Amino acid sequence: MEEDVINLSKLSSLYIFLALTQIISCQVIRIRAILVGLLWLSTSIALCQTYHQPAEIFKILSDSKLSYEIGALEIPDIKTTEYPAQLEHGLYLKKISDGKFLLSTYGEEYRASKVLAEYLAVAESAFTERKVSQAREAYLKALALSPSNSQIMTFVGQTYERDRNDSLASIWYTKAIEANYFDYMAHWFLADVYEQAGLIQKALAEIVTAKILNRTNPRLQESLQRIYKTAKLSYGEWEFTPLYEVKSAGTNKVSVKYDQKHPEWLAYAMCKAIWQFEPGYRESMVSNSKEHPAMIEEKECVVNILIGLENGKEDTKDVALQTAKKALDEKMLAEYLAYEVILPKNPKFVFNLTREFIDTIREYVLDHRSK
Repeated sequence: MEEDVINLSKLSSLYIFLALTQIISCQVIRIRAILVGLLWLSTSIALCQTYHQPAEIFKILSDSKLSYEIGALEIPDIKTTEYPAQLEHGLYLKKISDGKFLLSTYGEEYRASKVLAEYLAVAESAFTERKVSQAREAYLKALALSPSNSQIMTFVGQTYERDRNDSLASIWYTKAIEANYFDYMAHWFLADVYEQAGLIQKALAEIVTAKILNRTNPRLQESLQRIYKTAKLSYGEWEFTPLYEVKSAGTNKVSVKYDQKHPEWLAYAMCKAIWQFEPGYRESMVSNSKEHPAMIEEKECVVNILIGLENGKEDTKDVALQTAKKALDEKMLAEYLAYEVILPKNPKFVFNLTREFIDTIREYVLDHRSK
């Protein structure tokens, strides 16, 4: 079947999101839209960065030296997102100077110290053979050589948990978290200990934190489901699955496709197109901002979808977008974007987040992913 390609000059009759007022930066964006010349709506979105509305993005594409071609995306209604491999255990932020940190792994320490590596080898062998006391002794010797190593602290905690001493296990897992809040395994195992003790709310808090810190780990997801079940809750099994495709179509040509059964994704596709291909656009958006570029990009593109939905005649059936609207209303859009959009594609993004923000993401998950 011949592909239906739409020229931008003829797109306005299809794209009902475009009659919008000029955007302003910071605090509140007042959006006023006309639908088919008859329906007027207004809404407010709280943001703190200059973002472009669909009408402005449409103009950027229309005025561009590049040729953006809009077409239909032939895909099934439901598609499973392919996520990258989960994070390895032992990642941490190493301070290299005042205010500057480098993502590192404890494995670098082990490779640099033969003695440390030998203690760990003895400990791991003993633990595998269920010689728990011998393993703990070797882990503690290793820890003496690397006293701030959260990974080794977590291993010590495991030896106490294997001995059914949950009290000391929780102490060591807590020490590991204090040494390195990004140690997802310490949070995970602490959640298990809390669950065994009947401290379900604490277990929920720790397992959700672990999930944020290693967003794509399937075994961790199994533990989360189990603890949710213990708490008589269910975790929403849905994904943010964009129904679009943007790619080069030759010299100075960009193909922009979206699922026409779900026209709200056109706004997202057009936004993504200029971020990926429009010369100088990405740089202009991120150069004067302290926010991470990925957050700025997704905030602009997802907000463009929400503008369209706000002005549409029918509510979307996409749970991910319904949740985005709720998160926006409750001023948790950044938390939504981090957890639902960015971390599934790039789990290491979590190392750009503060502990305080991770805690608010946890609140988002417990509020919007639990029922």
